[in-house]
Amino acid sequence: YTIKPSEISSVIIQNANYYLVSQCLNSLGFKTEQIFLDNINAYGHLDCIDFVVNLKDLITQKSETPEKIMSFGIGWAGSNICLLMEVV
Repeated sequence: YTIKPSEISSVIIQNANYYLVSQCLNSLGFKTEQIFLDNINAYGHLDCIDFVVNLKDLITQKSETPEKIMSFGIGWAGSNICLLMEVV
């Protein structure tokens, strides 16, 4: 794909296994500062609503609206999910 890590404003991950997910993203060229980790200590893992809560908080906490947001997750069996959103 033609999208490079430097073009992504923020990355939303699940609030579980964030060290593993961050390490995967770092190996792909993402910087730790791009990963939204603010809710890790505030809520912990919220199962399937991590995405919704993290997206809401990311957009409301940033002084400048991120342009490209990526949601990324990996599963215990090696599966992965990724969603790219563009805020206009």
